[in-house]
Amino acid sequence: MVRSASLSFVASNFDSARSNLEQAIQRHNGSADELTVSGSAGSSRSLGATFRVPASELDATLAELRRLGHVTNESQKGEEVSSQYVDLRARLSNARATETRLIAILTQRTGKVSDVLEVEEEIARVREEIERMEAQRKLLENQVSLATLKVEMREEYKVPLAAADSLQMRFRNAAVEGYRSLADAIVGLALFLLSWAPVTTFWGLVLASPAWLLWRRLRKRFA
Repeated sequence: MVRSASLSFVASNFDSARSNLEQAIQRHNGSADELTVSGSAGSSRSLGATFRVPASELDATLAELRRLGHVTNESQKGEEVSSQYVDLRARLSNARATETRLIAILTQRTGKVSDVLEVEEEIARVREEIERMEAQRKLLENQVSLATLKVEMREEYKVPLAAADSLQMRFRNAAVEGYRSLADAIVGLALFLLSWAPVTTFWGLVLASPAWLLWRRLRKRFA
């Protein structure tokens, strides 16, 4: 059985969680295939890693890593490879038997050089096939014995106090600017009225005098 798992979580303390993560992997005899950290202190950081741990330790490793933060995603997968492994061993055994027979034929052959070369070429082909299947067998055994664990860790980001203060200061400055603009508008209106007051008074008197005289005449006539 080839086992693999993935785990994603959010940690409140990135540095502490990373240290505990690496210690947990070491305790369970695992190793890192790759590990990448992005971001910087003072901002939200994240870690992505692929680990290889003994298949027998995968469950215990996952249980320990779940305690490092708030799990957001988890998945596990198992692939049955018994038939593939049995078939590979059978083909490997047949190839080795073929190689043994060819070597025996080569040592006993006393015919033409072309026949000898032909046997040697066939031995080389079979040997190459054996080496390829050996590599596949070792890879398969390695995949069975070591599970693949992918981990994604993200830091829980909190707005720094300085940033919060800056935001409050921006609101305060906006309010002050608003009051200042209102005061400037009131002062501007007052100045406008004062500057036009003499002209307004003059024309008011000019227009009011004829109207007042007309009103007196009409009052006397109808009195």
